[in-house]
Amino acid sequence: MNYSIVGGQIDLSCRVFYTLRRVIKHAMINRTIVRAGVLAAAFSAVAMSSASITIATFSDPAINSSTPLFSTNFSVLNGSWSSSNLNLSVLGTTYNNATFTMTPVSLSHVSGGYYTMGSGVIQFKDSSAADILKITFGSGSFLKGSSAGSDSFEGDSVAFSGSALGGQSFTDSVFHFSFANPVNTPGNSTYTASFTSSGEPVPEPATMAVLGIGAVGIIRRRRASK
Repeated sequence: MNYSIVGGQIDLSCRVFYTLRRVIKHAMINRTIVRAGVLAAAFSAVAMSSASITIATFSDPAINSSTPLFSTNFSVLNGSWSSSNLNLSVLGTTYNNATFTMTPVSLSHVSGGYYTMGSGVIQFKDSSAADILKITFGSGSFLKGSSAGSDSFEGDSVAFSGSALGGQSFTDSVFHFSFANPVNTPGNSTYTASFTSSGEPVPEPATMAVLGIGAVGIIRRRRASK
């Protein structure tokens, strides 16, 4: 009788011990899974951020050639828009009736209809005249095509800034104006235009911090298991 009770106590203690061990083991596994999930999500975010995305774009706001956005004498390219109907989309947010100005940009003829360009700045404003997007470029190219709709202007060494970006920065940025409705006179041409731009988002500091913490945790865990 006494032996049976003692044996029962020993059996109960063993079962409690093994149950607690399983709970602790599962907790450690779940913690590892959570950490791995967070780290995987962070890596996924970085991978997605390395893909090029559309930064800003707009369709041609001009009804016809009577309201051009650009003009050139083939020594300098000038551009601006101060009328309505330019609906600028920046990272999915649309600014209706936006405007823009561009510093005069020098052109240097290379061959045929191809010209290289100097540096410049394009400044976009919203309908209340508040600055929303600034594009700076170190150089560019201008193409006067041989067929309608083939004229264009694109920038190199491009940087984007402004409140419309919400603090997001980009690398490998480019932009492109597609010209339309050309009006050619001796020594001068005018164009309407549509616009697009793209770049690779730079990962936010918080994402990089998660990656760093996760990597350190994995290294420590591997060292501890050895």
